[in-house]
Amino acid sequence: MPRPSLFSADRLKKLFHEGTHPHPVRDWFVIVGVSAVLVGLSVGWNTWTYIQASTETKETGEVTETAVFDVAAVETVQRTFEERSKEAERYRSSYHFVDPSL
Repeated sequence: MPRPSLFSADRLKKLFHEGTHPHPVRDWFVIVGVSAVLVGLSVGWNTWTYIQASTETKETGEVTETAVFDVAAVETVQRTFEERSKEAERYRSSYHFVDPSL
């Protein structure tokens, strides 16, 4: 005698009680329970991953050099911001605008 499939139509009908009265409370408990389990698994996995990443030692024995960057580029950016702040101050103090609608 062949064994019935796990996903056969008759078995799924019995599983979901097709043709019987609905049980909304039971269905909601199932939905909330499955959701709670999935959230718990997600929190557990993320906690474990965080702990593994934060306690990982990075002792390779190599000496790293400090990063060398272009000082001229930093000075250019600083000059640009200084010029913009001076221009903003001029807009507040010395530039006078006339309303053309008057």
